[in-house]
Amino acid sequence: MMMIILMCLLAGTFGFEEKAVLSRYIRSTNICAPNEFQCVNKEACVSKHRWCRERNIFNSRDFCPDNSDGKYCNTYSTCPFKDSFKCDDGRCIPSEGHCDGYPSCRDGSDEMRCGCEEIFENEESILFKVHIGKKSFKCWKIEVPSTQYLSIKIRDLNQYRYACSEAYLVISGEKSSSDTIRLCNENLTSSLERYETTEIRYYSTMRSYSHLSQEHQFDYFQIDLLSADLLCKRMDSFKCTDYMCVTPEQRCDGIVDCYNSADEKGCERGVLAVPGVNVTLIRGVSWLKNQRTASWGWRDSTHRAVGALYLAQGANFNGTDKEEDLTAKQLELQLTTAILRNGTDPITSTQLAMYINALLVICHDPRNFYGYNLVQTLRDQIDVETNEYHPLPYLALCNAKETLPEDIIEKLTSIIESTSEKSFLTDVQSVAVMALSCISRKGNFSQLESKINETTHAFKKGQNEDGSFGNIYTTALVIQALLASGKEEDKDWNLTAAIEYLQSQQNVNGSFGDVLATTLILPILNAKTLADIANIKCTESLRMPRDGNPVSDIELRLGQKMSVKYYLYIGDKMDEIHPIFLRTPNNITVMDVMRLAAEADDKYKFEAQRNAKGKLYIYKIYGISNDPEDGKFWIYFKKAENGTLTTSLTSPDKITVQDKDEILMWYKSAAIEESK
Repeated sequence: MMMIILMCLLAGTFGFEEKAVLSRYIRSTNICAPNEFQCVNKEACVSKHRWCRERNIFNSRDFCPDNSDGKYCNTYSTCPFKDSFKCDDGRCIPSEGHCDGYPSCRDGSDEMRCGCEEIFENEESILFKVHIGKKSFKCWKIEVPSTQYLSIKIRDLNQYRYACSEAYLVISGEKSSSDTIRLCNENLTSSLERYETTEIRYYSTMRSYSHLSQEHQFDYFQIDLLSADLLCKRMDSFKCTDYMCVTPEQRCDGIVDCYNSADEKGCERGVLAVPGVNVTLIRGVSWLKNQRTASWGWRDSTHRAVGALYLAQGANFNGTDKEEDLTAKQLELQLTTAILRNGTDPITSTQLAMYINALLVICHDPRNFYGYNLVQTLRDQIDVETNEYHPLPYLALCNAKETLPEDIIEKLTSIIESTSEKSFLTDVQSVAVMALSCISRKGNFSQLESKINETTHAFKKGQNEDGSFGNIYTTALVIQALLASGKEEDKDWNLTAAIEYLQSQQNVNGSFGDVLATTLILPILNAKTLADIANIKCTESLRMPRDGNPVSDIELRLGQKMSVKYYLYIGDKMDEIHPIFLRTPNNITVMDVMRLAAEADDKYKFEAQRNAKGKLYIYKIYGISNDPEDGKFWIYFKKAENGTLTTSLTSPDKITVQDKDEILMWYKSAAIEESK
């Protein structure tokens, strides 16, 4: 009796605290944790393992203050409550407890037919805790692509049981049932590796042990998952991250292969190893950008500036920057104007060459510039012009992957072998060396190497004590020629002195005197040259085609055509459907199909970017963006012959489309189980 009185006094004394903390199993809040239910009055949350527990004077504070949890504790033939789920034993629970990963029914039936929770991250940890008084089942599915493997590390597997059959983990492969593993405490394997899509299942029975205080006993475990490239198994591979690796040949090859650029960090050699070169580059890029006018860019030097900024990593022109897109538009407008004036003010072959180089940089096909084949125009023009001293058009043709005939190679060779006394000979020979270096990289032109070597050797011998090769323009061109021909690290010339000379010519404002000198020098400070434009891969650009009638790179592919149906579905109930039927080349990807559709009809225009793992993320189509707040996203599906829709986690630019395939992008509410 005294105990009851004491408890009543305590309740009265501390009653003012009830709205803060009611007990260890119930909290006063309107936001419930995943292992809690909300009371009907929405003023408190009760721990799920307390649901329908027997009340007594000692635990009465562990339940909903309004007793709303008690109404679910009876058995029913049909649940009389709104938004409820009926357990197999006849009891009812709030519907949010169904398939939430925690067994809220006493018999665990709310979690028994729920399928597997799918895990998509490369690194993930499964943390699971369940009361032993519940029968429970939980399943996780981890997609493992053919190029990866899955590392599984099991930590803190703790279970209260007499036999393994009462609580255990099962790890199985999607295809190979013989590799199924069953784990309990005593046969715990801490680390496993799987090479196929894997399922992890947890099973437990309802247990009650007289020697245990069941009230406070839980099964729990932690499983750490890591999906990594198979390449990471090679001892000589380079590790970008814990889950991404590249070959040793890709390390320090000048091309970024790791999404975090780790494969090219610490690789500085040659130009990039010269002290202060990065600061000089940044200041120069900043000055050049500041010279751009809102209406006309860099006026007559816009094509030069576009190429220089790209080669200096001062711009990407991949559709992710509005200022860069405006610059690309200005370039196209200037070129269009020049074409219209060609009858009265002809475009020279060198000017056309600079425009072609700039178009290649912004990934606008110069063979279809709004109906004009500028590459063919340039070829026709140099056939009728005298070009002995203007090799830039040949470099532009090589950058555009044009096959150059033997007579052009002979003409370029004659330039570098010339003994002319003209003062600008070295400038012209430097560009010719870049053109020949570009050509030699694309075929078996071993005979060119000796001629290039002779010319570059002469360049090296002409280096002055201050590191220059003449004036600032000649010096920049000679250095570009030496870099393009692979002489950057040769010991018979002083690269450091040459770069330091260029640095000494930079003004306080960041310029090198004028736009021309600055555009010639900036690529060098990033160890690039005009010949590197040939290495641009526009298939990796995510920028959509601009207004007009540009052509996609895939339209240039030769071969047979196939039929593909592409749809846009909008709304969970397919409120809008937009189909398009395409004739496409063979061996193309979903991304290629989307680009073709966008070129055919503006409604299919889309926006995408690569995420941190390198996968393409489609976030806008038909002017409709993904809406995380509303839970609606664009999801890729493929329609089977029987009408079944399947999806894929593979990046859209890696999914190959077959003849008569039907593919679709569906703007709908996202559900994890819909991604396969």
